[in-house]
Amino acid sequence: MEYHRITKNNGIHRDCFLISEKGKNVSPAVYLEEYFRASREGMELEKIAEQICRLYQRCLTQVSFDAGMFACFSEIRNRILCRVINREKNRELLERIPFVPYLDLAIVFYVMLEDQSFGSGTVTIGRDHLRFWDVDGDTLYQIARENTKKLLPCRVCDMREILSEMLTEEEIHFYPLDKLPMYVLTNEKRQLGACGILYDSVLSDAAAVMGDSFYVLPSSIHECILVPQKLAPEPEKLSAMVHDINCTQVLPEEVLSDRVYCYNARKHHLFLAV
Repeated sequence: MEYHRITKNNGIHRDCFLISEKGKNVSPAVYLEEYFRASREGMELEKIAEQICRLYQRCLTQVSFDAGMFACFSEIRNRILCRVINREKNRELLERIPFVPYLDLAIVFYVMLEDQSFGSGTVTIGRDHLRFWDVDGDTLYQIARENTKKLLPCRVCDMREILSEMLTEEEIHFYPLDKLPMYVLTNEKRQLGACGILYDSVLSDAAAVMGDSFYVLPSSIHECILVPQKLAPEPEKLSAMVHDINCTQVLPEEVLSDRVYCYNARKHHLFLAV
């Protein structure tokens, strides 16, 4: 067993341990905060150990991850995707990885791993990878943009559609969507879908649905909320709302930004509103 302190998005540190097993180079990370809380709340150590063992057995794979695939750029180029993160909160990380500045954000790159036995995961691309592959940042960006659009296409859906999956019709009525229509921008997996703001085709389609320009509220790294500009309160109030939600409803490592953006439908331009 090996202890690790992993730095997640936004500089958030998580304590975990890995269980090493002969002949395997893949192991699930067992994060300790949840089990520490359970212990403080009275759960016996034996029960905690049983839960961890079940987690390990459930995630255990009979195949090892082939790290050699990273030696050949042609082997992984079709798996390279991009996502957006907060630039200020990830200054330390951005010193080690390639990125493209965008608004107050940074576009970063990762390799998507998917296997029936292994499951799914991601590997962040570092500057060492680019030097080894002899690939420049512009090429990486173009490849990632195309792959993300193809493999994880983003879409805009009515907030009612999202709420209907979680709430009853009566509960949905408590949301004032008639006065302030809201739309959600994300991808099919609803994972790292905020990068939809990088695609003008997605934003212009949203403007066509709303009939005008709109504000973009970055609710997390996974999705953004869109509200018609002509019906929304002033940007300062929207920014305060986003900040409050980030502090109370979003995991620290999933916060994208407290800023509010505006998409000008006539100029096809996304910019910082406040």
